[in-house]
Amino acid sequence: MTQLFPAKKPKITLLLIDLLTKQGQIPKWLKGSLLRVGPGKFEIGDQSYNHLFDGLCLIHRFNIEGSNVTYQNRFLRSDSYVLAQQQNRIVVTEFGTNSYPDPCKNIFSRFFSYFWGTTVSTDNCNVNLMQVRDEVYAMTESPVMRRVDPETLGTHKEKVDCSKYVALNQMTAHPHTDRDGTIYNMAARYGKDGLFGLVKIPLPDEGMCQLSNHLANSVHSQTYIKTPSWHNNSSISQMLCDTATCYFSPGGRNDPTQKAYMVGSVPQESKMKPNYFHSFGLTENYVVFVEQPMYINVWKLMLSKFTSGKGVSAAMEFDKNTPTRFHVLEKESGKVIPTVYLSDSFFTFHHINTYEEDGQLVVDICCDDKGDGITALYLENLRGADGTLADSIAEAKRYVLPLQTVEASSSDQDNLVATVGTEATAVLREDGSVFCTPEKLCPGNVDLPRINYDHYNGRKYQFFFGVSGQLDMLLKCDIETKSSKSWTETGCYPSEPVFVPAPGATAEDEGVVLSLVVKSSSGEDRSVFLLVLDGETFGEVARAEVPSPAQACMTFHGIFLPNV
Repeated sequence: MTQLFPAKKPKITLLLIDLLTKQGQIPKWLKGSLLRVGPGKFEIGDQSYNHLFDGLCLIHRFNIEGSNVTYQNRFLRSDSYVLAQQQNRIVVTEFGTNSYPDPCKNIFSRFFSYFWGTTVSTDNCNVNLMQVRDEVYAMTESPVMRRVDPETLGTHKEKVDCSKYVALNQMTAHPHTDRDGTIYNMAARYGKDGLFGLVKIPLPDEGMCQLSNHLANSVHSQTYIKTPSWHNNSSISQMLCDTATCYFSPGGRNDPTQKAYMVGSVPQESKMKPNYFHSFGLTENYVVFVEQPMYINVWKLMLSKFTSGKGVSAAMEFDKNTPTRFHVLEKESGKVIPTVYLSDSFFTFHHINTYEEDGQLVVDICCDDKGDGITALYLENLRGADGTLADSIAEAKRYVLPLQTVEASSSDQDNLVATVGTEATAVLREDGSVFCTPEKLCPGNVDLPRINYDHYNGRKYQFFFGVSGQLDMLLKCDIETKSSKSWTETGCYPSEPVFVPAPGATAEDEGVVLSLVVKSSSGEDRSVFLLVLDGETFGEVARAEVPSPAQACMTFHGIFLPNV
């Protein structure tokens, strides 16, 4: 597994290669681009990042046109990347690594840098990608996003900072897109007014997006969008401002978050120990937010500059004795359902899917009860001789939350779950809370789950896909039969599987599964290939291999863009 997390500087920062299909035949209907993001560089000068989440973002693209496949990659030109390259040191604090003071500053300036050097949110958006109409944005867990050209992988100059419109400090990199195009996300505000908030981002008006892009193109002499000469014309600027979220802002960018607002919120139980979260669930009418006992100890965070240099991650604590709580909010109004749903403590990164059935919410997540998922991803652990993820990768579990009014006269032992065919339970306690016990959805461990999102997110479904083992196995899990199919090959490390439905598909799993696979030959030699699996049989359909020395690290998440 060490090959996935190289200690040396990668040989490439921009690559475009024509590929030949090594074996098999890619379906003729499959046309478009698989875009992936993840860490691509862990060393700057003589300094190193500490955590897997810290590596500078490298964007990958496999473009598929019939039997022709091309591959390219490029580093995101974030402030984190540009400043690090210019100063040959880590300048911006990341999740697991504190920034280093400028050696050229005097001792007093360096002292103040320790206290005020972390106020800027990182724009090292190496976690996920979000599509807003024909635009693509790279995301991380800060409120800052970077727009990326899906064809050239170039980075647009202006940053998108959602905290300018909604007072928050953190946003997940796993927003949900509703069927009408509205985007929902969960965010956090820290401090004396700390809360967890549901943020709604209305879909940009299509006509105004086209106008905005036309204006951008007409004044676009370089890679980056520039402010038009008539930008100060108040009538035109106001028209753009009032009509859509995608328009020329004073910074000269298209910004999908301009009309973002907080629909509802959940108070933080402890302002000095807010909870960490990474994703959430969305149904047709509700949002499910998991308040897990993984805390960010503010006191430790303040001291981490001096004690460990490991940033936010060093201040995180898991309390196995504190139950996990499920919060349910109405999607449209933001109203919080008053029922207190609890379970035994667990830690989760990723929700699989959430849907409504028989007056209940079915919540499927990848979770574990050890709470060591953050620690396991320190590079010193991943690169160590005994480094292992087998005990840290989560299991797929189902929780069922009854929505109907709970009668106080119900027996303390009555199972409130009415759904047929599930072993999950929900029991009313004397204090009025509902204690939920899960069922396991498939054998083995699994994480980085994906479903047939466009057709089944927020709806009852049967299949999901994920990564298992030592990040060396892909799984297709059948929830109804509690069985799974797998793909694995010696020395290969697949990324999160992305399902692409076939045109006119009638079955949930009719389509293909795409994965960027890192193949380790010997020593530090690595190659990359695009793996295409049949969605139904999970057998290999084809692969397209990038010739050496096109080396890459693992990727976190990505999207498939048809016809791009």
